[in-house]
Amino acid sequence: MNEQPWSFVVATQQNEENFQCLLACLLEFNVRWARNARVLLLSIARLTFASNGEINRHALHDVGQAMAHLTLQANASRLAVCQMAGFDIQRARETYSIPEDHEPVTVAAIGYPGDPSTLSERLRQKQLTPQKRNRLEDFVFEGKWKQPAKAVSEHK
Repeated sequence: MNEQPWSFVVATQQNEENFQCLLACLLEFNVRWARNARVLLLSIARLTFASNGEINRHALHDVGQAMAHLTLQANASRLAVCQMAGFDIQRARETYSIPEDHEPVTVAAIGYPGDPSTLSERLRQKQLTPQKRNRLEDFVFEGKWKQPAKAVSEHK
């Protein structure tokens, strides 16, 4: 329906008051490192269609697509983007007067990659440890649920 059901609240280091407001919505673990980002971005999904008020069951998917493309463009510009689910949704709702038919989705920290040596030991280890990914067989199916797709099985 071409409604673009996403919105963003942007807070930059240049506007310290706004930055601190969005930073205060993050869980403490995320505050420790996100406070160094140049930009914080709260993504929000409008859960109903503006045109008719009906439920938009694709709104979260659409916000994810918007954030994915934002991330790709940021990476092409040599910026890093880290999305966080670790934030206080109710606090974000209240801070930004977000309507009930809208859902705060993630907060993203955007900036130039930092030096891992400046992080605490715990965060440095997390940053330097290779990420473990799920096997394709665990989530790509063919024919029926939990039946790995043949192309995935043959790819091994």
